[in-house]
Amino acid sequence: MKTVQDFEYPFHLPNDWNNCINFIEEHMGWWSEALPSDLEHLWVNHDFLKTALDVFDGNFFDECGPPRDEVFILESLKQFPEITQGYIGRAIPLSWWRKKPDFVSKLIENNYYSYRNAPKKSRGDKPFALNAASINGAILEFSPRVIKKDLEIVSAALNSNPFAVHFLTKATRSAMDDSLIDHCLKIYKGSKEEIFKIKNKQVITNLYVSLMNRSKAVKNYRVQDSQYYRHSLVMYPFGMDFDIFLYAISINPELISYVRTSHLEELGNLLNQSLTKNPFINVKQIQKVQSLIFETYIERTKDLDFLNPIETVGYAKRISGL
Repeated sequence: MKTVQDFEYPFHLPNDWNNCINFIEEHMGWWSEALPSDLEHLWVNHDFLKTALDVFDGNFFDECGPPRDEVFILESLKQFPEITQGYIGRAIPLSWWRKKPDFVSKLIENNYYSYRNAPKKSRGDKPFALNAASINGAILEFSPRVIKKDLEIVSAALNSNPFAVHFLTKATRSAMDDSLIDHCLKIYKGSKEEIFKIKNKQVITNLYVSLMNRSKAVKNYRVQDSQYYRHSLVMYPFGMDFDIFLYAISINPELISYVRTSHLEELGNLLNQSLTKNPFINVKQIQKVQSLIFETYIERTKDLDFLNPIETVGYAKRISGL
């Protein structure tokens, strides 16, 4: 017999998942210490933990933080970057920053926001900072002055993310290539047209993440108000200009991974609205995103053996508009 699910979600959760979410809500802040033995298995169930992050609109982990699992952290911080901070201990152990360069690079690639938790000594180290800046220049927001004044690092930062220009002094800007600064300033000041000239997948991805993070550097871009912004940092991609969102997805379809499962239906609705309200909309572009919604929902639920495959496909078709 299914338990009553008193919250909305794309699919009905099994009894143990539902019971655990209710328990966490009742014991928020110290739930892991009191978790009943019949629910302890869910602590190592990443599908459950990702669903719970979605249900709670963000971080629900207590003072001990999320599981120290590289795959879980890398996947989850795309949609919930705050999971890497705010605990008694470090969500990302200090040793990982030194001994796991591939993990650190992927961490910055998926969402640069976690760079703020890197050890101070590492953030001041030129080779470390240069690597980070070449991945996403937005890391300058969390870098010491000596790094922000290093022209090699600054050049790498601007080339990977034009929004990084926000974090430079006038003196540093004047020492850089004029054409590069001009390009970055156009984007920084709000030129969508300049963004639409970019075809580089990495740069588009970095601009997309900066806009999603509502960085200080994107102040010249309109960000829609949303209930999801009540938390300090909850990813809500549809807050950015929808034309930019669609363009970014067209350049890098993998950016759909930043959209929460509970938001896929909303994305489908926004696409349908665009088709009816804008006669000049790129229909093929819309159809590609609709296909992405369908494929993403199927991919995310394919290993959930408690779901009915036929119902899953039907739901995916409905929300995608296919």
